[in-house]
Amino acid sequence: MEEYRDRTSLVPGDNSCTLRIDPVRREDDGDIYYPAIAGYTFMNAYEEKSGIVSLRVIETVNIHLYVPKVMKEGEATTIRCAVNHTCGSSPPDLQWNKPGQIKKNSVKLEDGSWTEESFLTYIPSSVDDGSDALCTAEYPNIVAKRGKSLNILYGGSGIGKILLPVMIGAIGLLLLLLLLYLYWR
Repeated sequence: MEEYRDRTSLVPGDNSCTLRIDPVRREDDGDIYYPAIAGYTFMNAYEEKSGIVSLRVIETVNIHLYVPKVMKEGEATTIRCAVNHTCGSSPPDLQWNKPGQIKKNSVKLEDGSWTEESFLTYIPSSVDDGSDALCTAEYPNIVAKRGKSLNILYGGSGIGKILLPVMIGAIGLLLLLLLLYLYWR
């Protein structure tokens, strides 16, 4: 078991026999372990009936990013980022590229895995319209990012998005008509 030297430790805690492997390598995928507790004959690594633990290495990080389809300028809104992981004692750190108040939450799932959540209370601004809200998940051995475009209505009703180009067009048309009038006069 030389390949695990300096990469394994027991997770601290009362009555914890959880083995931590850090860093996990791609080559570890599919390895089979025979858990045994020293001194107990009923859990002998050489017995066929012993429990078996298989290691599955997944390289892809799935970031779930929930951004409202439309936001109104100046009205606080919540954006959520969530990732699943398997080590409650070393959760990934979730970070945002937008300013705002951040609340974090860890949820233990029934299968022994965890969901790490980060909620960003964001005040939309028209200057951010069309930009991405980006969530970065930093694990011990990998960094993953996911972004979604922000659709921000400004002027309260979003009329500013339409009104400004219409006004510019109308002024341009009036200037053209004035020039034509002066030319034909």
